[in-house]
Amino acid sequence: MFEWMASKVATSVTVLVIAASFTGLFSMQAEYYRTLELEDLADAFTDLVTEVDLLSCEAVVVLNWTDAKESHGLPREFQGEPYMIELTRERPFLTHQGVRVSGRYFPSELVLIDDEGERVDLLEVASTTGLVIRSQTTWCDWGLDTALSVEPLR
Repeated sequence: MFEWMASKVATSVTVLVIAASFTGLFSMQAEYYRTLELEDLADAFTDLVTEVDLLSCEAVVVLNWTDAKESHGLPREFQGEPYMIELTRERPFLTHQGVRVSGRYFPSELVLIDDEGERVDLLEVASTTGLVIRSQTTWCDWGLDTALSVEPLR
């Protein structure tokens, strides 16, 4: 009787260990694919900035998530929750639930402007508000050039 009970307990423990292993494996895979999807969103943001840069003229693109769930193909929420866009002059970073991923590098360096109109090195914008991407013609040593600037939506 004791041997029968011990074998049943051992079998039950084995089944629980195997079930926990599979649950952990699927959880890791789901987190991996969630991170890949967030990286794709960061790259889509880089692509939008690149499109504005390639125009080589004065242009203004307004990403406004206050009125719509999507703006220029970029969603207001990622998996049902807002995310944070952190911009440096070289590339974007997206943060969602403690996961921070980077997008591809911008083709040109950005000028980042905060709410008060001053230049900054890091600009954080919540996906529930929006931002303005502006391309302006400027004069440089070699002739005319375009400068890209990004500022939060006011």
